[in-house]
Amino acid sequence: MSPALRTLVILSVLAAGCEDDVVPEVPEAPATPEVAASPESPVAPAAPTPVTIPVDGGSLAGELRAGTERDAPLVVLFHRVGADRTEWAPLFEALRAEGVGVLAVDLRGHGASVGGPVGWREFAAGDWPGVVDDGEAVLEWVAAREPRPRAMILGGSSIGSTVALVHGARSDVDAVFALSPGRAYHGIDALSPLAEYGDRPLLLVASAGDISSAEVARDMARVAPAGEARLAEGEEHGGAMLQSQPGLVAVVADFVGGVSGANE
Repeated sequence: MSPALRTLVILSVLAAGCEDDVVPEVPEAPATPEVAASPESPVAPAAPTPVTIPVDGGSLAGELRAGTERDAPLVVLFHRVGADRTEWAPLFEALRAEGVGVLAVDLRGHGASVGGPVGWREFAAGDWPGVVDDGEAVLEWVAAREPRPRAMILGGSSIGSTVALVHGARSDVDAVFALSPGRAYHGIDALSPLAEYGDRPLLLVASAGDISSAEVARDMARVAPAGEARLAEGEEHGGAMLQSQPGLVAVVADFVGGVSGANE
């Protein structure tokens, strides 16, 4: 096991801590440029195709990176509060190497989606369920395209994890991974729906110093029969872990590759 991967361990018993699931909002994640394929990496990063997904009262901006086959598995990514789709940039090359397609969207009130990059700051309590509804609109958009991906995996960061987990439980997607999940970010229950998730693969990752998310990851792994919770060093939240813990990129890519079998 490499030193980078050694920083991630299977989540065990955690000390009791704060159970406030509403993590303080974080600043917008800076864009990270894609890295050109190295001689050791035969798969070059795919140029993204801009997409627009209609939602109630507006539209979501997104980027679609095609997989290596027409019906390649698709990974759909939902970012955290205050960020946008560029939060996932550290993953793009690694997922491309797995042969899968990637769809990353800006949730309502964020990035280039209707409402602008500061729109979320004006949200009232009743506006946040619309963020979860965005997930349904994205899945409907994917379902209407041809060819359909032969497998689909949802990924989320912080409140984006709530979107991924809720729709993972409601739909027949093949797997979900969640970075810094919360029990009820902005009052939206993400734990109870997992009772319907079944035995599909579920990866939950939180930083050791992010006590609330770490405890929720443990609880969610208990609810989902095939759930696996892992603990990373540090205190980073959501996609920030991808920057501070390089081994996590490989862990997520291996999880996706194991589920999708895109290169088999």
